[in-house]
Amino acid sequence: MLKPLYKIDDIENKYFTYGLVTSKYRYEAIRLFLIYIHILVPEVIEELYPIMPIFNDAINKEIKLGLARHVVTEWIKLKELDEPEFLLLKEKIENWAIKYNLMESNGFYVSIALGAMLNALPFWDGIIKVDETLVKEEIGKEKILAGTEKSYIQERKKILCKYNDKFINLPEALILADDTDEEVEILSKATGNDDNFFVLEEIFPFTFTPSFDFHFWGKTPLLDEPQTYEMLYRDKDWEIFRYMPLAWDPRFKTWEEFEEQIDFLFKHYKKAYKKRTEEFFRRSGYILGKEKQEVKHFEWFVRYQIQGWSKEKIAKEYYVSRQNVTQAINDISDLIGLKPRPVSKGGRPKKVNFK
Repeated sequence: MLKPLYKIDDIENKYFTYGLVTSKYRYEAIRLFLIYIHILVPEVIEELYPIMPIFNDAINKEIKLGLARHVVTEWIKLKELDEPEFLLLKEKIENWAIKYNLMESNGFYVSIALGAMLNALPFWDGIIKVDETLVKEEIGKEKILAGTEKSYIQERKKILCKYNDKFINLPEALILADDTDEEVEILSKATGNDDNFFVLEEIFPFTFTPSFDFHFWGKTPLLDEPQTYEMLYRDKDWEIFRYMPLAWDPRFKTWEEFEEQIDFLFKHYKKAYKKRTEEFFRRSGYILGKEKQEVKHFEWFVRYQIQGWSKEKIAKEYYVSRQNVTQAINDISDLIGLKPRPVSKGGRPKKVNFK
């Protein structure tokens, strides 16, 4: 189950072009989608391997020209380069993305693939060795001699995919960013600071320290104010001496009576703390992600988007209604920033020549 978290879309969308995500909520969703690609459609990964030599040539050209480091891993920037090595890489990686309905205007998922290939580059020799030795070893000599060429190829593909995950790994290329400069600036201003410094623990510390006032006056504090719950943390050193914490005096109250009072105050404090924190982030432009998303919905989306299954086929396979499938596809699509493929593009993706 993917649970909703707060995020700020204006900032996030700015970075949503080169494999970097600023909200943990969206990061977890995209990562889950990429993991299901590896599980359900391993050929998506396998078909990146023939592009590796072309990618390697592009990286070498990038170094030779003295371009910004790893500029070829950002689709937005790669599109602007016109050297032969870059043009060939653009053609091959774009064909790959189109084939599996992973192409968007900002090229986010292309950049993810390019980043994964960059991570795999140091192991390129190892990939070739896997192809030539470990695969045959795992299939077994007897099986190779007895099987047809077709069965050998199928077996080889199956095993290669298992090893390939160790090299080209899409989820590992996804980056969850720390607070961006813009985010720190927004939050620091919201607290009244102009020094672009923000530490949440200093603004909203969870410190339940009810004072004697609650006991003596029988007051219940307002939900939108910390009141004396956090006074011990917030007061200056010279003010701490004025603070009198609540304590159990067994001469006047039984433990059950005191526990009932503390339980009530703690329940109230949690409610107040949640309310104040959420309102602060809402005022700062944050929104809560959509309702919880079932993990199986990501599986449905991969079936539809990548494998070309129809909604009817998904509904039949998973014993749900077509309406449920449509809703889930639309929700996941919005969450991971990938438009659902046109209905007319159903069926197996067309073969694209990567050689």
